[in-house]
Amino acid sequence: MLDVPIQISGQRSARVARAELEIQAARARVAAGASSITAEAGAAYVALLAAQQTVEQLTAADKELRRLREIVAGREVAGTASRYDLTRLDIEQGVFFARLEEAKADVFDRAVNLAALLGLHNWLPMATGELKPFDMNGAELLAVRGRASSSPAAVAAALGEKVAQGDVEVARRDRVPTPSLSIGRSWTSDPFGAANFLGLSIEIPIFDTRAGPLARAQADAQTARLQKDLAQAEAGANIDRLANIIAARQTALQRFELEAGARLPMLKQMSEDAYRLGRSSILELLDATRSHYEFQRTRVDLVAALLDAQIRLLALNGDLEKAVGEAPSVQ
Repeated sequence: MLDVPIQISGQRSARVARAELEIQAARARVAAGASSITAEAGAAYVALLAAQQTVEQLTAADKELRRLREIVAGREVAGTASRYDLTRLDIEQGVFFARLEEAKADVFDRAVNLAALLGLHNWLPMATGELKPFDMNGAELLAVRGRASSSPAAVAAALGEKVAQGDVEVARRDRVPTPSLSIGRSWTSDPFGAANFLGLSIEIPIFDTRAGPLARAQADAQTARLQKDLAQAEAGANIDRLANIIAARQTALQRFELEAGARLPMLKQMSEDAYRLGRSSILELLDATRSHYEFQRTRVDLVAALLDAQIRLLALNGDLEKAVGEAPSVQ
């Protein structure tokens, strides 16, 4: 006997539509996960690049101290500098050397972290490129505040709600009884005979109207809607938070470079000239050298913090790949 169900209420089309929505939702979840991993990898890349620049700055500071030591040693031979000056400079060199070794260890730690995020084993990456923030003006930061619904996480949650609504539609159509067409042939042996039959059967939902699956699907759809609202609210809050952080850090960086950066080279030159002429002590010379290094390190920290926030904001909006254009070089 052959039974052929006749789906007269559109169950098949509803299930096909629901399956297509599930595929779209799965792709959106993958995109949301990739966006999150990309943000973490981008932040790790920035941290590695900042650590490498710190090592370069400390190496340059060590060379500068060696040059100053030659000046102090020459003055000591000439009788215009004391042994204290040379000893004090040696101590400062030791301090900077310890910082340099610590910075190298920090580079190793951040390289291991980036390799782990990239899924690479037995390989330490090295970041190349310039530590430079994206150009984001006030209008762009204001425009991104209203784009919470386009966030990859929000898009995935919205498609999840559509899938749940598709489940409701499938459950609603499944409540309609499905007729079944029966075709068969029967035989008898004593006396021998054969007969063909054709029938139509349909269940009568008296005790089971299939209201339970529909109610459950509707509850799941309500849950999915609340999850979508929560995802959009969370994305909106994070976008506002990061936009405010970026605006504040951009202002801090601009003010720092304007007020400190313009005066630092002049301070360093004046301190060295004054020491050569015997008008200042070794402490003023070391203070100018230390200030020059602290300025460079502070600027690296400010730029890295700003770039980290910008990367997270762009990844949250799904615009990171477009903003980067070409992926940063990692060797």
